[in-house]
Amino acid sequence: MATMFINLEQKLIEIDHNFVKTKLRSYIPRSSNTYLEIIREWLRLWESYRNGLFSYDKFFSSTIQI
Repeated sequence: MATMFINLEQKLIEIDHNFVKTKLRSYIPRSSNTYLEIIREWLRLWESYRNGLFSYDKFFSSTIQI
C-alpha cells in the first residue's frame, strides 16, 4: 500500500512542479474537483492517518491481555 502512495507522490512531483506535501490541506470534495486535487487529497489522508492506522494493532495487543 505504501508503495502506491510513494508512486502517487512521485507522479504529482512530475506533473505539478509547485507540489509541496507539507502544504496539502483538506477540502470539501465536489464533482468539479480535478484529478490532481483528488490525488493530492488521497496523499494528504495517507500521510495524516498512516501512523495511527498501522499502530492500532500494536496499541491493542500491548494494552489488552487476552
